[in-house]
Amino acid sequence: MPSLPPGGSRRPPPRRRPVPKPTLGDLLRNMPVTLRYGVPVVVAAFAAVFAVRALLPAVFPVEAIGFEGTSFDGAGLTAELYPYDGSGAGTYPPQALGQVVFGTDGRFDLPLARLAGGQGQIVARTPAHGIAWAHLDPTRGRAQLEFGTPLRMVGRITRAGDTGVAAARVQVLSDRYGVLLAEATCDGSGGFEIEGLSSSNTFYTLRVRAEGFAIRTEDVQVVADHTIELKLHRTQPVTGQLTLPADLTATDLQLRAFRVPGLQAEPLADGGFYLDHLPPPPTRVRILVAGLPAGYTHRSTPVTAGDKDVSVRVTRSARVRGFVVRADNDTPVVGAYVEHPHGPRGDVGAYTDAQGAFELDFVPPGQLRIEAFAARQRPRGPQPSDSEQPTQIAGFAEVEVAEGVAVSDVVVRVF
Repeated sequence: MPSLPPGGSRRPPPRRRPVPKPTLGDLLRNMPVTLRYGVPVVVAAFAAVFAVRALLPAVFPVEAIGFEGTSFDGAGLTAELYPYDGSGAGTYPPQALGQVVFGTDGRFDLPLARLAGGQGQIVARTPAHGIAWAHLDPTRGRAQLEFGTPLRMVGRITRAGDTGVAAARVQVLSDRYGVLLAEATCDGSGGFEIEGLSSSNTFYTLRVRAEGFAIRTEDVQVVADHTIELKLHRTQPVTGQLTLPADLTATDLQLRAFRVPGLQAEPLADGGFYLDHLPPPPTRVRILVAGLPAGYTHRSTPVTAGDKDVSVRVTRSARVRGFVVRADNDTPVVGAYVEHPHGPRGDVGAYTDAQGAFELDFVPPGQLRIEAFAARQRPRGPQPSDSEQPTQIAGFAEVEVAEGVAVSDVVVRVF
């Protein structure tokens, strides 16, 4: 039986993390020869990407099976399909796209058209086996839902002084940006029990929230006769004002905390907002405004729990186009990553093409710092924040942008 650190928390092993579909940026980043041979290699990379896509079937097979010799009983099997957004700026947990109906052979052929974002997750339940889930990546050929025997999770939520947090809400998720599998409310001692999981997967993500406390998201392992314990920390809300152009209203908008999944709030009709459960100081998070129509953006707004009178101004968006070149000889840099930290999606980035050109959207008015990286470790797997590696800025450019007015021919020199 694997040992656990204090608190019962442990990150899932790498084999449990599906690898997302490679992008052209991944190919360029992993091909240093592109910087030596330029256009021919880039053209070949483009051709390789499109060839792979052309070879993908129109459907993606998903199969329900027994785990490690378990005899699978598919009676009463129900399943739902979900989108997947690992950016840290999406809706968490995501809403279902619809039901999935398996055949009597335990198979389902998923039309790829249903995976609008390219990837997804599927969750299935049976009375005999509990809950199983799988990450869907069409480039991996197929997916399997593994069902074991029913599994029970036992835990306790505490605060300072080892006091139980009564009425804390506990959610069991497929991963920190994934699907809600089950949930429970803590009793007076902070204890909770969740039935109906499956022994095919003992690793899950817990998200816990309670009045007056910071939200906590933690990867845990379910071990027989072991109680999972998580401690919550006190926090304070952030309050402020959302300022909108005359042609927009706060209806259908939502405030989110970038890369703090599960934190969101609806602004009032006059734009006032109250965002609670943020991580305690000194941690700073960025507020995002979700639901904006095309053509609108806002500046990056870092906040700390307890901040008051925070102002978030929505404006018309602009585009910035330019080139990344080597500082010593002005030759184009192919496959460089260029980004800015503004707008409703958090970080907005793009890879340079064969001429070293880039284009960035969601640009707000004012002074803008565009940063370029000669190489950048891209997030992999369904938990981007776990695998990102720190990188040094290779170069940057300062640009003055007018509201809604495109800027061209920006040059970023990297060293």
